[in-house]
Amino acid sequence: MLHERGTKGKGPRIHPPEFRRSPGFRAAPPRPAARPVHRLAAIQEATRMKKVRSSLLAGLSLVAALSISGLLAAPIGCKKAPTTTEVEPSAPSILPDKELMQRTWDAWSTLDPEQAAPFYAKEPDLVFFDFAPLQFRGWDAYSTGVKEMLAQFTSFKGKVKEDAKIDVLGDKAIGASIVQMEITFQDGMTESFNARWTVVWAWREGQWLIVHEHLSVPIDGGHEEGEAPQNP
Repeated sequence: MLHERGTKGKGPRIHPPEFRRSPGFRAAPPRPAARPVHRLAAIQEATRMKKVRSSLLAGLSLVAALSISGLLAAPIGCKKAPTTTEVEPSAPSILPDKELMQRTWDAWSTLDPEQAAPFYAKEPDLVFFDFAPLQFRGWDAYSTGVKEMLAQFTSFKGKVKEDAKIDVLGDKAIGASIVQMEITFQDGMTESFNARWTVVWAWREGQWLIVHEHLSVPIDGGHEEGEAPQNP
């Protein structure tokens, strides 16, 4: 049954034959048939994507856990514990005193550097200042060079005065004292004067060893304050 143009009906709208033969008429293309949906393939694809997401989430969780545990084990700013055992220097069991200073000068009073050797460290780069020359580098140079000066004496005595001062700084210590010198020369002449002595010790292998020494005489000859210098 054909419906007239502009009328309403329940069926599809059908153009009359004369209208379809008009020059401007173009029929609508037929609708393509709907593709069948394969439900089994869709379910399998969804299951695969779910497994991929689960694997990614598990990997991210593991990385986060390792990062947090690493931060807790080694806080920022802390140094990593050494893998090898480091031996720390032992704390001094005794402190340097005036007696140690006097025993050092008693050893020099023998006029034999070998007697004084046990009181000194032996590194070649240590600096020692004596009366002359300008300096000695290392104990070997010191003990060899000072023999020339000691050879001029027949006797020598150094006495550490009571005002000796010692400061201990961990495994290092600094001592300063006035030392009264009594010297007899080869020609029989004698001389008495005060010298300034500064000494630096280091605690090594259970003993205090001298690592630096400075010995000098004031320009006025080392006389006590208020004491008039003696004429030769």
